[in-house]
Amino acid sequence: LLVKAFQYELEIVPEDLVQIKMIVDAFHEDQITNEAALRRIKDTAKTAVVGIEMFNSCLSQISGNVN
Repeated sequence: LLVKAFQYELEIVPEDLVQIKMIVDAFHEDQITNEAALRRIKDTAKTAVVGIEMFNSCLSQISGNVN
């Protein structure tokens, strides 16, 4: 859901950030035994990182700070 919030440029209110942090803190990769689920999580994480990098690059270009 967090990826979708960035994708659609939705506002994340502080109350939601608290809940997101609780979920992230409770997540332990070593507890996942399903290989397909683990692979999906890793692939999604890679996509999110690439998306964030592209967003930052675009933001820098828009604000005139071209790298």
